[in-house]
Amino acid sequence: MELCFYNAVMTGMSAKGTQFTYVNQLASSDKNLSQRAKWFTCACCPPNVTRLLGYIGGYLWSFDSDEEKKSVHVNVHMYSSAQLSILVGKETVELEQKSNWPWDGKIEFSLRGSSKVATAIKLRIPAWAEGWEVRYVSFQWRSRLTEVQISPELPSKHIEKGYLSLSGEWLKQNPKFELNIPLKPRFVSPHPYTNQDIIALARGPLIYCLEDFDNSWVDDHFKSLLLDPAAVVEEKEAAADEVGEPYIGLTVRNAVSFIGVNNVHAPHVSLKSTTPEKPSGADELHFIPYALRDNRGGKGHMRVGIRRKR
Repeated sequence: MELCFYNAVMTGMSAKGTQFTYVNQLASSDKNLSQRAKWFTCACCPPNVTRLLGYIGGYLWSFDSDEEKKSVHVNVHMYSSAQLSILVGKETVELEQKSNWPWDGKIEFSLRGSSKVATAIKLRIPAWAEGWEVRYVSFQWRSRLTEVQISPELPSKHIEKGYLSLSGEWLKQNPKFELNIPLKPRFVSPHPYTNQDIIALARGPLIYCLEDFDNSWVDDHFKSLLLDPAAVVEEKEAAADEVGEPYIGLTVRNAVSFIGVNNVHAPHVSLKSTTPEKPSGADELHFIPYALRDNRGGKGHMRVGIRRKR
């Protein structure tokens, strides 16, 4: 679900909110450039995006309350900043989460009103996460943050169906806590049964792509590009004036080559007709989050999945 929101949904509208697309293409071509349209004859996309974002709370959390037992169980599915209020009888339980997700993996939680209502929380630990840590936040009487310490031992660190459980007893002692999920660049690939020997870059819930705006040497929509999955990936914060907000860009250095194909017009080619080549002028590859594509101009050349270098 989070993968869809941060990639497939968010790419449907430009950063300025003035252009739209129905096509979540993973690569451009001469006939289908990576471009959004200003409007459509039948414009379903803009109101659908508005409607979906209006229901965002239902995707962030789900909960089950019992007025008779004065209890509530909250499942946290996504980690953008928001606040949830749940009425249990005459009592109100509030859960507030603050973060800079998906750029930063630290999420601050504050649970209020749980003293009279037995409250349990389940936190989603993404399958891509290499690790995670829960900390409690210590405050002075003036509510000034003094320190962040490793929390008392959790009753259980077992992840069940992708979720970490925080019991009501632990939450009574630690109503303010943090979840920290390190966000690191990683290579991903399709299932081998798809017969696609390609790789793509991801960081946290975001999928990245190449655009000609950052890689001006491209003239074939990156289709002849080969990328070494052993490459070192560097992170860099990009300026807000590019797409309206700061974002994390990724760069790969000295891991690029191209596949050269003989000009043979046939339904198939021999193995000897393709050779890897090392071109000049493409020593660096600069990646941008897929949802932010086509916001800065360019020729419309874009690609997510890159041929794997063997």
